[in-house]
Amino acid sequence: MEYALILVLIAVGAILILSLTGIAIQRLYGVVGGAMGVKKQANGEIQGQIINITGATCLVVAVGSSYNSSAFFDTGYTAYFLKVDTNVPLDQLNTVGSENTLMLNVFTSESTPIAPPAVSSVTFTMDGVTRPDASICPKSAVVQSIQGSIAVSPVEIVQVP
Repeated sequence: MEYALILVLIAVGAILILSLTGIAIQRLYGVVGGAMGVKKQANGEIQGQIINITGATCLVVAVGSSYNSSAFFDTGYTAYFLKVDTNVPLDQLNTVGSENTLMLNVFTSESTPIAPPAVSSVTFTMDGVTRPDASICPKSAVVQSIQGSIAVSPVEIVQVP
């Protein structure tokens, strides 16, 4: 009887570990795929979840630029913006692009969150840096739900002179 209980506990532990590992492996494949130019959307295959990346842009503003009313004339600027249409609650989403962008913040002034099942337009951003530095831009954008839906896109780097 004790052996059966031990086997059941081991089986439950193994299932838990494998399911967590599966999501991490899926995320890793998404990062690699996005860096290779793959674009994939989640269109409801898993529990009706929709995750569509509508824009993944890293903005690199040069020193001396007149961009944004010359706000970054003296320093330059680098920022990353990820635009997503989704019906997944935001607390059930992970955003990743590289080691530099493991979790992004919701850019509230550019987002219109609506309660699921309606589709929200959400913009995520990483904290910008006051220097032009394209090396901090991720190569791929990945948005993943905790249930396993995933969207992948390459990131466009926009150099602003």
